Amino acid sequence: MVAERETEAGARSVVALIPVLEADFNQSPTPDNSDGLSNPESELSDSLVANDNEVIAIPLIPTQGYVGGYTVSEQPIFWFYIPYVAENTLAQTSHPVADEPHNIRVGKFVLLDQNRNFISSHLMAIELLQSPRLMTFQLPFSLELNKLYNWYFSIVCEPEKPSKNPAVRGWVERIERSPELVSALQYASPSQEYLIYAENGIWFEALSELITSQQRLLSLEQARRAQVQQDWVEFLASVNILNPEMIDLSLSEPLQVKEDLRHQSQLPVRM
Repeated sequence: MVAERETEAGARSVVALIPVLEADFNQSPTPDNSDGLSNPESELSDSLVANDNEVIAIPLIPTQGYVGGYTVSEQPIFWFYIPYVAENTLAQTSHPVADEPHNIRVGKFVLLDQNRNFISSHLMAIELLQSPRLMTFQLPFSLELNKLYNWYFSIVCEPEKPSKNPAVRGWVERIERSPELVSALQYASPSQEYLIYAENGIWFEALSELITSQQRLLSLEQARRAQVQQDWVEFLASVNILNPEMIDLSLSEPLQVKEDLRHQSQLPVRM
């Protein structure tokens, strides 16, 4: 299933991959307030403005009608696929295309509690390069155990009309590592750890371990590279993510999101 929101002109959209889950990922709950999550972008202040070209953001997280999953990390990593490239090519300019103002986007990640109370907000500059990128965002503080959080990620195109910005939302919950999980990981090879996490329904670590382990193998011979891509496609297809073959690990290394220094992130106060 694909959830999509478009502007009135249809110029920009945000696409959330929403697989219909089975097996172990079936244990992921759908928050009671998932249908009523308000738009945190309403509190957005000044920001960079992107051009009017199409912008698409895809969260690589499974769900049953609502994007989200479990994590065992205090500071989980969120993965997004941005199938959007810079307008100019290196052949057309004497400096990196990311230096062009129109090749910069502003991403905004907002974290809320289960009752939709504001926790933190983070703005970052996203550089668009020559090929689509896997983009990561890691929380700069720890999540509490067994507490469900809502999150919201958008690409700021219209600061004055935040409801028009392409966006995806979801949930995350940090849980304890079970003794069975710890034991299984002790006997698993690094390239197989993602399967252990997947079998235990822990999506965030399953995806992160798969991506990092597979990228280490991409430097091998062409035959092995083909197998790496096949493993990647089969893994995403196993949770019914639409068109997983379009997300090609061989395109590039993940794009690390940079904090926009012109905007101070709001972090929760720990008592």
